[in-house]
Amino acid sequence: MKDRVNAHKLGLIVGLFAAIVHIIWSLMVVGGMAQNYMDWLFGLHMLNNPFMVGVFSWGTAIYLWIAAFVIGYILGWILAWVHNTVHGSKKRK
Repeated sequence: MKDRVNAHKLGLIVGLFAAIVHIIWSLMVVGGMAQNYMDWLFGLHMLNNPFMVGVFSWGTAIYLWIAAFVIGYILGWILAWVHNTVHGSKKRK
């Protein structure tokens, strides 16, 4: 089937994207930019920011990157499965 999406590849793509976004977040925390970013982002939504950025921890950061990758992989895999299921059911009609 030509239009079939490879669930493993899409899972890797989405997982890596999610991990990279969280690596960037970690760099913002280390660089002292995260609080200003959050204040700005909440302000765009006309909200006051109730959160305070904590102290950077390598252990927590690595755990965050792994969790983001795993959750992203699962979501990408599910997205591919749904696409293939819906697309496959259209072909049968």
